[in-house]
Amino acid sequence: DKTARAKSLRRKEIRYSLQLLSTNKLVVFGLCIVLFFTILAIFGPLLVDPNEPQNVDFKNDLLPMSWEHPFGTDDLGRDVFKLVILGARYDLAISLLVVAIAAVVGIMIGSVSGYIGGKVDELFMRMVDILFAFPGLILAMAISMILGRSFLNLFLSLVLVWWTTSARFMRGQVLADKAKLYVKTSKS
Repeated sequence: DKTARAKSLRRKEIRYSLQLLSTNKLVVFGLCIVLFFTILAIFGPLLVDPNEPQNVDFKNDLLPMSWEHPFGTDDLGRDVFKLVILGARYDLAISLLVVAIAAVVGIMIGSVSGYIGGKVDELFMRMVDILFAFPGLILAMAISMILGRSFLNLFLSLVLVWWTTSARFMRGQVLADKAKLYVKTSKS
């Protein structure tokens, strides 16, 4: 009986969440864009020949947008839309990995910082403040330039910049939980 009630409550919560999401038109529009590019990234190689970037055609260089070339062509005569489709798979994979690993690193650092406190907290939060002082994307580009050109260095530079938000959030959650009565009584 308990599991049936829990499933029913879960279904109601999901239905309510979907109703809230569907009432906000900007959220629906944003989700449609993300869904479109995710489908494009997954099925892109089926739509476009993977050898397309090697096809250079100087007769068609720098053409404007048209039905044949929706994003125009680059200086080598390649269709920019097809290049975007082929690059979307790599972009999606890198972005998901960067967000996941940066969140894990940030959660670990924020948890340790909030739990231990003192000089450890001060050290970690000053590192976060220093990284927040610079625009994230520009700092990631600078780190990537220092490390050199490769996917691994790009990945590392993005993780080094983006862990700060989840660290600050997690530290706040740990500090809020540390202040609660049940935590204080269990320590004594």
